[in-house]
Order: sequence, then C-alpha cells, then structure tokens
Amino acid sequence: MKFITETGSTYEVNHTTKQIRRLTGNNDPTSRQGHDGEWKSFYHVDVKVHKPAIIFWNSDTPLLQSNTANTLAVPATMTSLVIQIIEE
Repeated sequence: MKFITETGSTYEVNHTTKQIRRLTGNNDPTSRQGHDGEWKSFYHVDVKVHKPAIIFWNSDTPLLQSNTANTLAVPATMTSLVIQIIEE
C-alpha cells in the first residue's frame, strides 16, 4: 500500500514485513523515518484519508529527548493529512 499526504510526501507500507518508507517529500524526513527510500520497522501504522497517518515505531526506537522523562511516552510519528491511499 502507498499513501500520499497533503504536504506532498509519498509513503510505502509493507504490512507483511511491518516496514514503512517515505519515497518522496518536499521537506526533510524526520530522524525516525530515516532517508527517503530507507525501510524502517514499525509496530503499528494507522492510515485513513482526511486524517494524519500515525506510525508507532518498535519499542527499540528511542524517544525524542523532550519525552525521555515521560514513562508513558511511545515512539511515534504523525504525518500531515492523508489525501490518497493506493492499494497495490
């Protein structure tokens, strides 16, 4: 499956291997996403049109420095609104 966000990023999700990668984007990817084209492992991803995609990373993914004191924090990334989902 692929999805496109309103800011122009295109992501590819492989649910079988539980990996995701950003293929293209107008801005730099976040540090958790890695470089464009780089597959990253995830725990769960939630993608719906007109909602931001939420990527919950595996537990071995470090928290952001600002969240290390929060014992309830989980490593996650939220994209801009999803405008299209492409099922393959």
